[in-house]
Amino acid sequence: MAFIEKVLVVVTFVFSLFLNVLAARGFLSAQSIGTVSSQYPTYLTPDMLTFLVWAVTYTLEGILVVMQCSTSESAEKALQQRCCLTSLSVRWRLVIAFLLNALWLPLYANMLFGKSMLVILVYLVFLLLIYVDINTMTTCSLWQWVVYGSGVACNISWVLVATAANKFTLAASYGWMDAYGVAGTPHTAVLVIAILAAVSLLVATVRSDFAWSLVAVWFFGGLYRQHTVSDGSFPPEAMNRMLSLCALWASVVVGMATAVGIFLIRDNGAFKSKDSKDSELPLAAE
Repeated sequence: MAFIEKVLVVVTFVFSLFLNVLAARGFLSAQSIGTVSSQYPTYLTPDMLTFLVWAVTYTLEGILVVMQCSTSESAEKALQQRCCLTSLSVRWRLVIAFLLNALWLPLYANMLFGKSMLVILVYLVFLLLIYVDINTMTTCSLWQWVVYGSGVACNISWVLVATAANKFTLAASYGWMDAYGVAGTPHTAVLVIAILAAVSLLVATVRSDFAWSLVAVWFFGGLYRQHTVSDGSFPPEAMNRMLSLCALWASVVVGMATAVGIFLIRDNGAFKSKDSKDSELPLAAE
């Protein structure tokens, strides 16, 4: 059974990467997913450079996918942990998350925003269910967290942004846009920024999860650039100074919280699993 799970994790991850390439090249619909995003700009959409975060996220998740094939007893124990809600192992949750990622792409590319919104919400839930068992507090070293948990943390941080943006896009399809054709309002975007910043600040300091918080910092920086430097993907006349300043300050505050969280590692229990033993550490490399 474990062998089948390992294979499915690899296959579904590769499948999701393949569909991402197809979506980026416009093979899943009449236009690429980037074109659809540009066609429905929102006050939460950052500049195009920001989307390079997927390269980092998929690289880290790729490391997880490869390393989960290990047959070490300690790693197997961690990856076979059962979810408190679904009773699924970590591997099965990864399989479902990768499939949901793959499913979201053609839905969004074909402008089925209602269905894509539902899928991305379920996707976010499964990522969080993985995070519950694989995070800075359940791994026993920084290296083990980088290998098994950092990719999921990066993914959650970005999918939180994507979920909010998808909501704005869905609203735009029903006519909720301003005179510039941009979905949402600057004030609503500021509220979302405040929520994302508060969550990232908490995770950065209490859990020392700098993968999560640095992705948030990167997003805030991209949103700041979107409203200060025109790259052709956003109406220049819709650039909002208040929104850009809020994004800039959120980036600074969460960045500082990330630095504080790194110094708090020795005090908050990060990378020191409470359940670890000298002879058997969760996720320990053997």
